[in-house]
Amino acid sequence: MTRKNMAVQISPLLGQSRYGTLATALRQRVLDGEWKPGDMIPSEAYLASNYGVALGTLRQALALLVEDGIVRREHG
Repeated sequence: MTRKNMAVQISPLLGQSRYGTLATALRQRVLDGEWKPGDMIPSEAYLASNYGVALGTLRQALALLVEDGIVRREHG
């Protein structure tokens, strides 16, 4: 089974929020080259389901990545 199709459980690191831990995991996927510049990442709903988190948690994690310039959000 490929990583894209596997559910991934995250456990917050001591002193770090769940969305912060998720942001770290997503950032690592970008740095590992799984998502290249210009690529679309999977949908919010898919990622939230895949990581077993609420949609709001995923959105907070993505907001951190946007702040850091790791990803860019576009409607649609």
